[in-house]
Amino acid sequence: MSPSMDTAQGVYKRAGSIVTGIMGMGRVYLGASSVLVISVFALIISQFIFFTVSIDGTPTMLVENRGTAKKAIVLLLEKEEKRRGYPVYWQQVIEINPVWGNDGRRCYKSVENVAGVLRRKLQFVTDGVAVMVNKEEKLYMRNIEVARQSLGLIKDKFRPRGALKVSFEEDVQIVNKTVSVEQLVDRDNAIGILMTGVQKIENYEVEKGDTLWGIARREGQDIKELMDINKGVKPHLLQIGQKIMLNKQQPLLNVISSYETVELKDVPYTIVEAGRDPSLNYGEVKVIQQGVPGRMEITYRVVERNGQRIKKYPVHKTIKSDPRPQVIVTGSEMLMASRSGRTIYRPVVGTVSSNYGVRGGGMHSGIDFAADYGNPVVALAAGTVKFAGYRGGYGLAVDIDHGQGMITRYAHLSKAVVSTGQKVKGGQLIGRVGATGNTTGPHLHLEVRINGETRDPASLL
Repeated sequence: MSPSMDTAQGVYKRAGSIVTGIMGMGRVYLGASSVLVISVFALIISQFIFFTVSIDGTPTMLVENRGTAKKAIVLLLEKEEKRRGYPVYWQQVIEINPVWGNDGRRCYKSVENVAGVLRRKLQFVTDGVAVMVNKEEKLYMRNIEVARQSLGLIKDKFRPRGALKVSFEEDVQIVNKTVSVEQLVDRDNAIGILMTGVQKIENYEVEKGDTLWGIARREGQDIKELMDINKGVKPHLLQIGQKIMLNKQQPLLNVISSYETVELKDVPYTIVEAGRDPSLNYGEVKVIQQGVPGRMEITYRVVERNGQRIKKYPVHKTIKSDPRPQVIVTGSEMLMASRSGRTIYRPVVGTVSSNYGVRGGGMHSGIDFAADYGNPVVALAAGTVKFAGYRGGYGLAVDIDHGQGMITRYAHLSKAVVSTGQKVKGGQLIGRVGATGNTTGPHLHLEVRINGETRDPASLL
């Protein structure tokens, strides 16, 4: 029996003893000969005695007799437990006390009417549980089994195949608690509350290329709602670094899961240079042994939050096959052309990216060769180094005097390996491709000057 019923019945007995005491005294002192008189007296008294039903000391209603109140309490409990499907009670104290005469208040005679008044005044509770997140009560449920089932279904929603571990990021506890029946939530509502959580305003700093519509789409927010919380922000005048507010949904629970996945990856082979081959032009490569990549099996541990990957790292590697190196020989000759008995060498391995002539409204006084940074640059022909150093927009440059008024210039170098006055042979290394001076990237700028006038280097080819 519930505590409230015990309290109520105890009160009934106390009230009954008062009424019974009054009537009993009449029988003892008047004797049997006065039964008729006593009966009449008792009937008269009963017309003036009522019962006040109080809840926690506050008078709530007047009833004709205590039996009506008692039956109303029993009926109310039966109806509430039948309607809800589980035991309920109340923690308020109900008192039923006799009073003399009616002070003008309505006197309830019907059990159903009394039960109706009590239902509106009483706060029904039950033995339930509280779901606590980080030591704060977040919601209340009927029992621990339903609460555990709700938490399990949330984990299952984000449980990957082959999961190693699935847990909550937060500290979650289920504790027994006396709960108001109005606060109870069922399983599906509990899942929705815990997964949806609360809305939280966060600041966002506008980045290059951002638009308000793009931010809304990326963050999964309605553009109208975004504009409502950013009143005064002009969508077409967003500035880099400007702060705007985002209305983000923050779940009460976050599911952290982990699993392992195996991937096969190639192990790159190395290139081994076996030597130089004078029969090949400079930059030409001959493969002696074809390289073969190896194979490696890598086991990765993947960690997710609410189904979104937050971390991936290798935990084990197994070599399935070793790579076989590629063996090559490289050419050492840089012959480009032969004119009037003079051998002309190709200055660098690469393609012509810009020709001699008018370019962009100005005169391009040489030829540009597209080449990788650090590639070797060689002299077109034998001569004497006239200049080696920085020359304004040419950057690091080398000028070579080949005699008969012919000078070649190699510009934008990253490194020069010759010095002024040094004699060089055709095809000899003089520097490395770079991006010094006025340039947008690594390349070689080649100029040919005859008696001080620039000429198209293509005339030598």
